[in-house]
Amino acid sequence: MNKGFGLTLLSIGTLFIIYALTASDSVSPDMSQIIPGAPTFKTLWLLFVGAGAVTFGAAMTFNPIRSI
Repeated sequence: MNKGFGLTLLSIGTLFIIYALTASDSVSPDMSQIIPGAPTFKTLWLLFVGAGAVTFGAAMTFNPIRSI
């Protein structure tokens, strides 16, 4: 069960990171970027959540919790 959940977190985290990287390259329609090239708040959240999901997913997949 832990391995399946870990793989799910790993794949979702990877998708979030890919989506955030493609979103950071797009032009913001509402011009909320004061500094050109600065990531938006949504992009930063996607990166942080994606990195956390990849970290926990990899830990659960490759080092599963062993029951005694």
